[in-house]
Amino acid sequence: MGEYARNQMVITPEYGPRLRFSKVFTNLPLVHDPPKSLGVRAFCNICTKCADACPVNALPYGPPETSKDQSAIKGVRKWTSDAAECFGFWAKLSSDCAICMRVCPFNRDFTQWQHRLWLKMAFSRFRRFALWLDRNRGKRAKPTDWWQSP
Repeated sequence: MGEYARNQMVITPEYGPRLRFSKVFTNLPLVHDPPKSLGVRAFCNICTKCADACPVNALPYGPPETSKDQSAIKGVRKWTSDAAECFGFWAKLSSDCAICMRVCPFNRDFTQWQHRLWLKMAFSRFRRFALWLDRNRGKRAKPTDWWQSP
């Protein structure tokens, strides 16, 4: 379906980080696809936009690691957030945060051709150029500017 990213979300080529998972219980015999690397991990290795934007520094820098955090899956090498800091911030806001989703370069409308082209670059050896192209996206708009935009 997708690939795990630094921002603790699964990135898909269709929806970026904008999806939610649910469970369906069944006794049907199902065949699963083998894991397939899309290129998200390679992109996240050079991108730290989510970690830079996190107001409580809950997202990690550096390569994926095996975490000893009780809220993480033990023995799995991945980027692991400081869940206590993240959810503590949510509690203070009395809402969720989603800054890491907003600033993620994969947070795009992939029905538009220019974003599909960007995705091809991000999943290729041109990922640094794709990251450079994304340098001004995802910044917070002032409320007055947002209300006056078309």
